[in-house]
Amino acid sequence: MTQPLPLHALLPYVLVIGDRRLPVRDLYDASSAYQCAREEADVDQSSWPEGKVYLREEYLARISPDGRVWRPREPVDGELPLLEAA
Repeated sequence: MTQPLPLHALLPYVLVIGDRRLPVRDLYDASSAYQCAREEADVDQSSWPEGKVYLREEYLARISPDGRVWRPREPVDGELPLLEAA
């Protein structure tokens, strides 16, 4: 009988918050996991680090402390997020 793959092997996206690495399904899941981690840490938005989302080794997106998902660079004036907070 074969062993099932561990969950992280099935999820190609990784959310990085400081030194934490969390496997996630997609950008929406990353936003949700980011906000849950911030709430569990019980810290103010302004003191919580940005999240970074990787697809395997590629830096794909960043998550601002309010949970919105952005392109992996500083936003240009008037630029909209890729995804509003989950």
